[in-house]
Amino acid sequence: MWVQRIARRALSLAPRGGVRDDGLRLVKLRQLSGQETSLEWWARCIHPWDSDLSPLRQSELFSQQALLDTEAALIRLFRRLPGIDHIAFRVLDPVARNGFAAVDTKEGADGAVESPEFGVRVILAGNVERKDLIPARHSQSIKMRLMMMGVRFLLVGGQLEALAA
Repeated sequence: MWVQRIARRALSLAPRGGVRDDGLRLVKLRQLSGQETSLEWWARCIHPWDSDLSPLRQSELFSQQALLDTEAALIRLFRRLPGIDHIAFRVLDPVARNGFAAVDTKEGADGAVESPEFGVRVILAGNVERKDLIPARHSQSIKMRLMMMGVRFLLVGGQLEALAA
């Protein structure tokens, strides 16, 4: 499925120093209509170089990285999929944070990538329309830009918490 290939490329963000295969991992993709798609991806863990920091600092760095990655992924998805006007998405807490193996995915007959729901924690989600993309120059705050796009998240003390179902 061409949309899946494009989505995987859009989620393959620039790697951080010394980390191979450092992009976001697509978990689920559904083409809902010609102009609408739904997807899920795993957030990136913190950079291995930061693993000696305190758990609180690691969590803050992870949260900031997840917010920045989500904005970048949405912008890249809309740029690479010009026929898509609406994206419904969920960002999942990565393996190290919830004990769930991110590699247990399978591709269905319709080309959709599926993943079991057990143990999954959603940390960002939203229904974003192309017209709601906010250029970075309009707001210095990543949190404000994402909220204005329609992205939901719960940030407590600088740390992303799981969203309610």
